[in-house]
Amino acid sequence: MRWRTSWRRTRRRLYRIGVSVGTVAVVALALFLFNKLRPLSKEAIAQENSMAIMYFENMEDPEDKDQTAKIITHLLTTDLSESEYMRVITQQRIHDILRQLGKKEQKIVDRTTASEVAKRAGVNWVVTGQVIQTEPNIVLMSSISHAVTGEILEPQQVRGEVGDDIYAVVDKLSQEVRKDFSLPSEAKLELDRAVADVTTHSLDAYRNYLEGVDHFFSFRFDGAKDSFGKAIEYDSTFAMAHLRLAQLRFAYGYPGIDEAVAKAVRYSEGVTEKDRLYIESFEAFNSRKDSLAVSILERITERFPDEKEAFYWLGIIYMWWLKQPEKAAWAFDKAIELDPAYKGPYNDISSVYLQLGDFDKALWAIDKYISLAPDEPNPYDSKAALLAAKGELDKAIEFYQKALEVDPGFTFSYVGLGDMYLYKKDYAKSEAYYRKLSSSADKDLRSWGRSYLARIPLYKGKLNETFDVLGHGIAADEMEQAEGEYSAYKHLLRAIIYHEKNDLDRALEEIEKAIEVMREAYPGQTGQSYVYFQDYYVELLAENGDIAKAEKVAGDMKEALEESGLSLSSRYEYWHAVGLIQRAKGDLEASITSLERAIEVGMDFLPRYTLAKSYSESGRLNEAVMELEAALSRYDEERIHRLWNPNMAVKAYYQLGLAYEKLGRQAEAINQYEEFLDIWKDADPELEEVEDARRKLNNLKRQI
Repeated sequence: MRWRTSWRRTRRRLYRIGVSVGTVAVVALALFLFNKLRPLSKEAIAQENSMAIMYFENMEDPEDKDQTAKIITHLLTTDLSESEYMRVITQQRIHDILRQLGKKEQKIVDRTTASEVAKRAGVNWVVTGQVIQTEPNIVLMSSISHAVTGEILEPQQVRGEVGDDIYAVVDKLSQEVRKDFSLPSEAKLELDRAVADVTTHSLDAYRNYLEGVDHFFSFRFDGAKDSFGKAIEYDSTFAMAHLRLAQLRFAYGYPGIDEAVAKAVRYSEGVTEKDRLYIESFEAFNSRKDSLAVSILERITERFPDEKEAFYWLGIIYMWWLKQPEKAAWAFDKAIELDPAYKGPYNDISSVYLQLGDFDKALWAIDKYISLAPDEPNPYDSKAALLAAKGELDKAIEFYQKALEVDPGFTFSYVGLGDMYLYKKDYAKSEAYYRKLSSSADKDLRSWGRSYLARIPLYKGKLNETFDVLGHGIAADEMEQAEGEYSAYKHLLRAIIYHEKNDLDRALEEIEKAIEVMREAYPGQTGQSYVYFQDYYVELLAENGDIAKAEKVAGDMKEALEESGLSLSSRYEYWHAVGLIQRAKGDLEASITSLERAIEVGMDFLPRYTLAKSYSESGRLNEAVMELEAALSRYDEERIHRLWNPNMAVKAYYQLGLAYEKLGRQAEAINQYEEFLDIWKDADPELEEVEDARRKLNNLKRQI
């Protein structure tokens, strides 16, 4: 009886469930009909019509020697990407996936590989094609298949008229491909611009541009510079070539960034939406309009979610400009997620880990970078810089030399080796490596190298010799018409020499000249370039007793930064300037607050040095010691490369000796005085710190 009762109960439950299922079915049908009738969003339609355009096969020339098939593939991708109702992944994304599949050298792929590429990219369709002939007219054929079901649509074939160029035939093929997709009526209202109008009308320019992009993403900067330069020679209005050249100059530290950005903006009216957003984001980035740059880059990632480059630039801004290492790590991780073999983010995320104090993770990222690009110089150079930051000079030298073994023309490593040997007091070797720059075929690099040569005698405290080197450098700049950023730095160094000699009037003349030259080198900028050297200008004015003018300069800095949309929190120079004024007025506590804010923004050596002096003068000796020890523990670019006043990097030993002595730490004070005097053993006699350090050192040794 029990089982029968249980069965009856079960039947009743099933009946009730059946009634509920029927109700649910009615509701589901209603929802289905509602969803069928409700129009899909642009994003949903674009995903429905998402595709990967695989490399076209050149039937006349299987090796594609003149890159006709490559150009057609890129142009068709660009043309179809213009529609908001289609999602076309970039050729770079396809290249990245093929590399992950171990088929990066395989231009023409089989259907199975093409389907795998589409699946990994999250798209539905695969477009393959052939260049049937190019003479007497161009004939193209394409085929569209579904990546999952294998469904094959009717093939498209277009035949150009005699005299039609590649652009015209690609436009015809693009129209035929669109017809085979389920596009809404609104898509027909979209402006379908000629692909030449959104790129360039010069095939030679486009061919060199694509070659430059390949070099750029492989960190072959010299090759990229040449290719983009040739592209611009063929078409001076090629907006994206100007943008890439601007990005290249930023990455390489070349002057002329602003000019390239201005030209990219000037010629950007007809470019694709994505290219326009990249141009606008880099213009904002270069002008230090950080929030605007982030906003534009986020629009790119929303509209084009496969754009690893947009995530990469977000990481750069968060790391260097906004000083938000956690967000930088997130952005770099997103770029790596899209392409685990994307080399750039590994390079920069190592700096993020270093900022976060995790040296082991920083080293892991660089070693991963080396494994991905063992035949490129940049990863070895980056590892050298990382080791230098850790104070491992000999290992750093080893990796700088490894970078030059890979590429003897890699400029950064000559600078790094010059710096390392400067720290090791091997001045002959330091000079030899700096001279590699000053003898370069590029006039800007020669000017750069002449600035570095002046740093050696200044580091040794030999002011008069430094002045002579700078004089020759400035004369050479004038003769070669290289009077740009690095010429401005030479005037800065002359100001530093006069400052050391206590000749404030001449120091002010030179710093004003440096500012003038820098603004001529970066015309039209009111933000980033405006603050160059301004904090040092404030220091000289304040020491000269002109507090009112110093405060006006600091106020002008603030106004210029705010008008440009730059956050004050992103520029240490302003807070350093404020702290210097407060020090000159005797308000050490206020000075310390401002200087602490400066080093929160940027860990540059100079504000740390000034903060340590303020700590010492206010009796906070242990904090002074901590700042100076931290500053002197690093032997990378943060210590002298960005300073352009290496005398401070030496005087820091003297300041640390003073702090140790006041704390009664005699042995440590002796070590610092000895290090200071060893570097400045041949310094000019008028440097007061040398005599004072000798006297203090002798007194301490007598006490032991």
